Amino acid sequence: MVQVAVTRTRPAGRYHLMDAQNPVWIFSGEGRA
Repeated sequence: MVQVAVTRTRPAGRYHLMDAQNPVWIFSGEGRA
């Protein structure tokens, strides 16, 4: 299981602010369910 944090930058004067987006989850497995 992996969670990826995704951000988007936006300009704010001389700086760039990072806006958090929804987290992305990646599930992988094998075997009997």
